[in-house]
Amino acid sequence: MSQEILNSVLAIESEAKALKEKIEEQLSQTHEATDQRVNEAKSNMEQSLEIYKAELKEKNQQKKAEFEAKVKEDELAEIATLTERFNHLKQDLVQDTVKEVLKRYGDS
Repeated sequence: MSQEILNSVLAIESEAKALKEKIEEQLSQTHEATDQRVNEAKSNMEQSLEIYKAELKEKNQQKKAEFEAKVKEDELAEIATLTERFNHLKQDLVQDTVKEVLKRYGDS
């Protein structure tokens, strides 16, 4: 009977060892699968970040171009206004000079 008990204990130990190895293998596979999913998620995040950066850069370039065009438009309008004012003041100066010359030297 003690041989039967010993055989039974050995069988239980063998089953426990096999079960432990099976659990360790499953745990290893779970770790590998988790690492793979984490790496895929990281890769997807990096790709999404690169796409977002490119979109943001394009949007900023568009805004910059629009801003520069608006500044140029405003600049040209200001130049036109100042040129018109300068020409008007120049005309006034010429007229005032003519009046002064006529006043000093008469209509001779």
